[in-house]
Amino acid sequence: MIRQADLRKALSELACNGYSPVISQPLDDYIAFVRNSPGFAGNEAIELTDAQGASIDLHWRLGRLDTEELLAGAEAVPLLGRRVPLLRAPYCVTIAAHHALRNDFVPDEMIRDLLDFHDWLPWMETRGEVRSAIQIAKRNRVWEAVLGLAHLSAGFGESRVPETFVAEATRADLRSAADLADLFRSQLDEDLLNSDLVYLFDAGSIRQIVAGAASGWRRYRSYMKVFEQSNGRDPVNLRMRLKQLAVAIWRMPRKRWRLVRTLALRKSAGLR
Repeated sequence: MIRQADLRKALSELACNGYSPVISQPLDDYIAFVRNSPGFAGNEAIELTDAQGASIDLHWRLGRLDTEELLAGAEAVPLLGRRVPLLRAPYCVTIAAHHALRNDFVPDEMIRDLLDFHDWLPWMETRGEVRSAIQIAKRNRVWEAVLGLAHLSAGFGESRVPETFVAEATRADLRSAADLADLFRSQLDEDLLNSDLVYLFDAGSIRQIVAGAASGWRRYRSYMKVFEQSNGRDPVNLRMRLKQLAVAIWRMPRKRWRLVRTLALRKSAGLR
């Protein structure tokens, strides 16, 4: 994680150490694409690799999270014989929730966030930072996602939801958290969610796509294709994508519509 003002300097430093962007396009064009891509969900980042295949995701924006605040709150910890800056536990919990939302609570894409959350929670409780985590999560509008992860963590890890979490949650908070947890569980038993369904409930995503297309559909689509390939997915043309969306709409159980709507509302509130 870096400050946005340090982006070009960081890229230059990484290039000197053998790292190059996976998507090798002009930086300004790439940033414009990222900002108009709902798949990034408010994140701004670039992936780089070296000749040995080592990978670095360089982030300079995480939705509503203030990178200046995150970096200012880092603390030095020992790692491999040196001290490196690490974000404090309350911020790590918030980022885990943020990332889980970004990845639509799809199990194979956000299971690491659930595992991170599960490990950070007792650390936070030991250090008396639970209330601080709640305040940070609420300020960054991912509180319901934090609650959802807490319930999943308790269910799978045989732990418990912190009493302070329960005391701070309203009924509406708990309903949203339950929906997000149910969405995760339902995907373990049923088909994985077609993420395009979320856009049906989020006008902001539609505006992003329209803005990207208006800037030049051919270029916008070429970036989408390269990004899909870099993530190990086969590119899908627009006609096939709409067909897959129509099939997903037809097959989706009635209950899941509510869960997807909750996800879309929470993403809109917390990631952009």
